[in-house]
Amino acid sequence: MKIFDIYIQQFSEIISCLPKNFVLWLDTNECIEPWKTFENDYKKLDNFFRIIQSNFPKSNLIPFAYIHDPSGFINDSWPIVALFDLKDNLKVRIYDFGSSKNSPWDNFSYDSFDLWLGAIRIESHSYKEEMIELEEFHKDI
Repeated sequence: MKIFDIYIQQFSEIISCLPKNFVLWLDTNECIEPWKTFENDYKKLDNFFRIIQSNFPKSNLIPFAYIHDPSGFINDSWPIVALFDLKDNLKVRIYDFGSSKNSPWDNFSYDSFDLWLGAIRIESHSYKEEMIELEEFHKDI
């Protein structure tokens, strides 16, 4: 996957602002389930971008990953979005649509993409193990 395939049209000028380690990581296609990137889904990226800009018009927040779990296992089916804060040294902010009264500044944040990715890798491993356990449990029923 190439970053230009994701951040196209109005986002093309933003690409140079994103962390290089993020750009390189995208090409690895690492599975960080339940998180997803906006790979080949410009419409979803644009939708989240417009919502964030509408709710926080003076912010420079750029979405780059999200959780949307229709099963409701995570966050009762509400999306959670990871955003780069271009005004705060590319800090990663988390916006939880399930707690929409809170802003991205009230939720979890990470000082860098690398710190976010490290935490998400741990979260992903736990999530995958839980999904396997649930699947095995349901087989036995």
